[in-house]
Amino acid sequence: MDAPPFGGGLIIPLASRPLTRSLQCDKWSVQRPTFWRPGPELGLKLPSAPESLANYVPAVRSGNLVTTAGQISIYGDSVWKGKLGADLSLDEAIAATRASAINCLAALLTVIDSLDQVTQIVAVHGLVNSIPENGDQAAAMNGASDLMVAVFGESGRHARTAVGVAVPYNFASSVYLVAEVSD
Repeated sequence: MDAPPFGGGLIIPLASRPLTRSLQCDKWSVQRPTFWRPGPELGLKLPSAPESLANYVPAVRSGNLVTTAGQISIYGDSVWKGKLGADLSLDEAIAATRASAINCLAALLTVIDSLDQVTQIVAVHGLVNSIPENGDQAAAMNGASDLMVAVFGESGRHARTAVGVAVPYNFASSVYLVAEVSD
């Protein structure tokens, strides 16, 4: 299957506040984007948050942290199913975790108004559908991690877990994240 497209425009709601914020630390100060607005080279289009498959919500905010539910590997008309090491190549598994991560961004928008409110991606956790003998789950999760850094820059760097499991309904991946947000 093809990877989620990265050519074309970006459709992400953005707040109207300035793009940079000064970070102070004793004797130094740096400017960094609060939200990197990728150009046509990223071409990310956020879908609506996927509907829950059971009795849960796409995301929950508690204080300044938002945790998303596990988001499966669907993007547009593309669906990634199967096991890494049997049905899926590593490249397909990377595309699957990227698709799951895109859905995590959409899930964030169910509890915040704009991705501009994300100040840090704290953690990204991935369940990669794999055969027991396969050990490429961390490499597969680079699809999700690389997307977070592409979208949020340094604020997208995060702690991460990648495990091989049998994902429900045979989806290739399920990814969830924890983000720090501002009001």
